[in-house]
Amino acid sequence: MAKDDLKKLRSKDPEERKLGIRGVAKSLDRSALHQLAVMSGDDPDPNIRKLAQQAGVYIRQKTGDIDAPPPSPDSKSGKAKRIPVDDATAQKAQKLMEYASVNSESGDKAKAMRALVKAAELDPNLLTESFYISLSEALTNLEGNAAIKALKDESRIEQTLQKQVQVKLDKEVQAHQDETSSASGRDVLFDSGLFLGVSMVLGIVLLFLTAYQAGQYKTNLEANRKILSEAFDENGMPRVRWIDGSVGDNLDYELLPKNVALVYETPYAPPPAKEPNKTEIMKPTELFEKSTMPYWSTIGIGQILGRGVGFGIIAMLAVISLIGTTHLFSQTFFGGDGRFSYTAHRLMTLFIGRAILFGVIGFVGILIYFGSGGDNNIGLIFMVIFGIFAFFTILTSASTVKNAYRFGIFSGILTIVIGLVVAVVIGGLGGFLLTRVV
Repeated sequence: MAKDDLKKLRSKDPEERKLGIRGVAKSLDRSALHQLAVMSGDDPDPNIRKLAQQAGVYIRQKTGDIDAPPPSPDSKSGKAKRIPVDDATAQKAQKLMEYASVNSESGDKAKAMRALVKAAELDPNLLTESFYISLSEALTNLEGNAAIKALKDESRIEQTLQKQVQVKLDKEVQAHQDETSSASGRDVLFDSGLFLGVSMVLGIVLLFLTAYQAGQYKTNLEANRKILSEAFDENGMPRVRWIDGSVGDNLDYELLPKNVALVYETPYAPPPAKEPNKTEIMKPTELFEKSTMPYWSTIGIGQILGRGVGFGIIAMLAVISLIGTTHLFSQTFFGGDGRFSYTAHRLMTLFIGRAILFGVIGFVGILIYFGSGGDNNIGLIFMVIFGIFAFFTILTSASTVKNAYRFGIFSGILTIVIGLVVAVVIGGLGGFLLTRVV
């Protein structure tokens, strides 16, 4: 019968629920106290809520959990005399009890206990309500009056608060351990291979593009100078337009490319004749013309492939050095709680994505730089873009290290900077040797 009554408490039929309440009250079934407490606060039928509350109090009184309130002197029925409380205060007390219930479910027991104490101070009648008693028992792990009395014990609340903090810390530590254990050595090997491949491909593509652009610019510059030389040798230079817009002889200017605006493919005839086709004068910077262009225009395909592969290997060694140094300093000097495989996996994943973006920026930069004849302003702009991008990559890396080892962001930045110093030294030495060998 007891099991049937418990099932009836969860029935959708109000009459069935009433029968269930009467049944568990008659049998003094303590296993029904929690459900009765829930029903006393949540049941849509107000009569059932009241009946559930009464049943919960009745079971507790009969089983010795709470003392039966003394009957009112003028009460013939023996029911407990209710303390008069105005509606506003009673509603406030109910709100506090609901607040306590929410905090209890979310795990903040200290707040829930304090809220229950305040609720009872506003409305002492709550002390005999099944819902209030059930919440008290759940929060203190005691029963009946002992649970209600324990709510006012500040030392118990403090212990509860400390336990909550410890439980939260334990959960954070466990979650961090689970997260850092999610990456294995196999993941690191895969990431390393992928990074190496991406670095090699980017190195070959950018080197090839640089050499190709340099060769094309050199060819065009030589053709342009041939046209200019031929135009200068013509009597009266009828094909030369100066920077002031004049055409032909002009004693105000020396025969230098910087003074020439353009050269016509055929001798210039003033209007109304149709203006002939013209060739713009190429004006590379001195550094570009004497150093950059001659160097890159003479590099062969073998050197490009060799240096591209070497670049990928050096980049791989530099990144491994950075990660290894960061891991070492994070554990030894800053007491970080992390694993090398997890840190390597996260940073490798970050660097692969950033390497591709660096490659895109470099691709665009090479095209614009060679197209401008080595304009110093263009070079400076792209250096600034690279610098900003690198700065944010360092910050993101530091944040990744911070999360991996559970310490502050400044510690993360410092360890990454130390790792970068080691990586730059190794990368610089590797690059120097590579240019000497290949």
